[in-house]
Amino acid sequence: MFSRRHFVLGTLGLPALAEKKSAAAPPNLVLVLADQLGSWMLGCHGNREIKTPNIDRFAQTGARFAASFVATPAAAGGRSSFLTGRTPMQLGGDGASASASHASEVMLSDILSQAGFNCGYAGNWDLGGGGEPQHHFSFWQAGAGLAPDAVTAQACRFIEQQAVGKPFFLTVSLPMPFDAPGQSFTQMYEQVKFDSVGYESAAATAAGNQDKVKSPVASIRRAAAAATALDSQLPPVIEALRKRGVLDNTLIVFTSVGGALLGRHGLWGGGLASDPANMFDEAVAVPMIWSWPARIPPSSLRPELICSYDFVPTICDLMDVPVPGRNLCGRSYLLPAMSRPLPKKEPWRNLVFGGLRETRMARDNRYKLVLRHNSDGPNELFDIAGDPREKVNQYDNPQFVSVRERLSSDLAAWAKKYSS
Repeated sequence: MFSRRHFVLGTLGLPALAEKKSAAAPPNLVLVLADQLGSWMLGCHGNREIKTPNIDRFAQTGARFAASFVATPAAAGGRSSFLTGRTPMQLGGDGASASASHASEVMLSDILSQAGFNCGYAGNWDLGGGGEPQHHFSFWQAGAGLAPDAVTAQACRFIEQQAVGKPFFLTVSLPMPFDAPGQSFTQMYEQVKFDSVGYESAAATAAGNQDKVKSPVASIRRAAAAATALDSQLPPVIEALRKRGVLDNTLIVFTSVGGALLGRHGLWGGGLASDPANMFDEAVAVPMIWSWPARIPPSSLRPELICSYDFVPTICDLMDVPVPGRNLCGRSYLLPAMSRPLPKKEPWRNLVFGGLRETRMARDNRYKLVLRHNSDGPNELFDIAGDPREKVNQYDNPQFVSVRERLSSDLAAWAKKYSS
C-alpha cells in the first residue's frame, strides 16, 4: 500500500504530513459543493447585507479557512478539480470545460469506494465532459436544472438508507437558484440598497449579462435571495445525519466550485464573466468549512492558503488511503484543518495557482499575478494586502519587478509540471 509518508508534494517540495492514526473506524464524509457562492458573499467572511445564517452558524462548529481558492473559476472545472485533485490543464479545456466524467479520470469516489465506502451523489453533475459517471456511485440522483430543495431531499434519502457501521461518502452539489429563489427570500431584500457591494458600470471586457450590471441593485437583490435560499438547505442535511445517528462520526465539508462578482469590476458571473477570463478574488475565493463534532475545535480560523486541488490529497490523508498516481500537485492540509501544528521543518507555503482558458494565476498571501497567453488581455499584478479589491494593476510598476518575476517563475514551473 502506498504510504502518504512517501508522497512528495509537487512543486512545493514538501513531504506529506505524517501522523499515526488510531485504529478507529474512518469517518463518513459529506461534501457540500455550492455553485456561484464566493466567500465574500457570506456573513462569516464579513458580508453584512447578504444573509447566510445557517452557513455562518455552521462555521462556528468547526474550522473555517480564510483563504480558500478554486483552481479554475468555472463551475465544471471547479467541480472537477475538487473531485479529482487535477489541474485545469490536466482536465482539458484549461478549466472552461473538463473531462472528469470520463472513465480515465480517478475521482474521490473511486478512491473511497475501494476503501470500503458507500458513495452517493446528489445534484448538479456537470463536470464538462458529458456522459454518465462510471465512478462507483451506489446512489445517483443528479442532473442540471434541479432545484436546491430537490437536491437536499435526494441527499437526505441517501443518508436514511445508510447502514450504521459502514462508512459513506456523499457529494451534495447545490445549484444557486438565481431564476427562482422563492418569494419568502426575495421579500427579505426588497428594501436593501447593497451599498457595500461596490458594483460598477459594465466593463469593456464584459462577456455578457450587461443588463444585470445596468440595473445592479435589482439584480443583486435577486442574487442575494438565491444565496439565502441555498443557505437554507444545509440544516436538513445535518438533521438527517443526526436522525440516522451518524452525525458525531461524520465530517461535513462545505465549499463552493466558484464565486460570483455581482457587478464588482463591472462584471456579472464568475471567471467567464469577462473576455478574456478573469481571476478576481470574487470569482476564485470560496468558502471552505470543516465540521466534525468533538474532533475539530469549534470557531477555528485557519490562515493557510489552500486550493481545490488540495482536497483529494487531504481526504486521502485523513482516511489513510493511497493518493492516486496521477501527477497531482496538491498537498494535504489535514493538520491545519484539525488545528494541529505543522512539523517545524515543514512550514506551510502560502502559494496557490489557477487557470481558465488563456488566463493563469499565481497567488500568495500578499500578491496575485495574472498572466494571459495568446490573448489581447492585459497581464495583471495586484498587491492584495494594500489593494484587496484589486483596483490598481501594478504589473508595469518597476517597484514590483522582483515580485512579478518570482511569481512568474513559480507559475511557469507549475504549468509545465502539471499540464498532463
